[in-house]
Amino acid sequence: MSPTVYNQRNIRLTINGITLLLASVLLMWIPYLQFAGYVMEVAALILLITGRTAFSPKHSRSVLISLWCFVMGMILSAVVIYSLYSQLYAIEVPAIRSSAMRSLVSSFFILLALDIVAGAVAGLTFVFSVQELMAENGRNLLWIAYGAWLLFGGYLAVFQAGQVFFGGLGGAVGVTVAGFAYNHAFVLIPPSMPYEFALLLLGVPFALFAWAYLMVRRSLTTLRAPGATPPMPGGQF
Repeated sequence: MSPTVYNQRNIRLTINGITLLLASVLLMWIPYLQFAGYVMEVAALILLITGRTAFSPKHSRSVLISLWCFVMGMILSAVVIYSLYSQLYAIEVPAIRSSAMRSLVSSFFILLALDIVAGAVAGLTFVFSVQELMAENGRNLLWIAYGAWLLFGGYLAVFQAGQVFFGGLGGAVGVTVAGFAYNHAFVLIPPSMPYEFALLLLGVPFALFAWAYLMVRRSLTTLRAPGATPPMPGGQF
C-alpha cells in the first residue's frame, strides 16, 4: 500500500471515528439510549486509534491518552457501582444490617466523590480524541464543553446518589445518609424529578461537543481529495 493510499485510508478511518463520536454524544444524554451512545464511543475510539498515524505524533499520543481516560473512567465507575450496591444489598441482611448501614453512611461522600472523579476522567476522552486536529478556537470549544460536562455531570451524580439512597434505604435513613448532598444541593432539580428527565441536562455539554466534532469533521473531509496532505499540528478549525 503506497503512503498516499495509506494516509487516505487512515484519514477516512479518523473521519468515520469522529462521525461516531458525534453520534454518541447526541445519544448519551437521551434517556434509554445511553448504552447505544457508549457502544458508539467505543467504536469511535477503535477507528481513531487505527487511523491516528495519518496525522501528527501529538495527535497520535492524544488519541492514546483519550483511550486511557476512557478505560480509567470505566474502571472507577465500576468500583463505585460495585461498592454502592454491595453495601445496599448487605443492608437487606438482618444479621449485618446495623454495621452495613454505618459503613454506608461513612463511605457515602467518598463514593460520591469517586463517582464525580470517574465522570471527569471519562469526559476527557471527548477532548483528547480530537483536540490535536483543531486550531485554538476549536480547542477552546472542546474545553468549554468539558467544563459544562463537569458542572452538569457532577450535579447529576449528586442527584442520582440521592435517589439511590432514598430508593434503597427509605426516606428517613436516606436523609441521614445523604445529608447536605441531597437536602441542600437540589436548587435546580427537585428530588421528585425523574432521573431520566434530569439526564437531559447533559444535553448542554453534549451539544457543544457535537458542534466541535461537526466542525473538525468538515475540515478533515477536504483531506480525502487525491494528493491532499495531512494537516500540521494545530489543525484547521
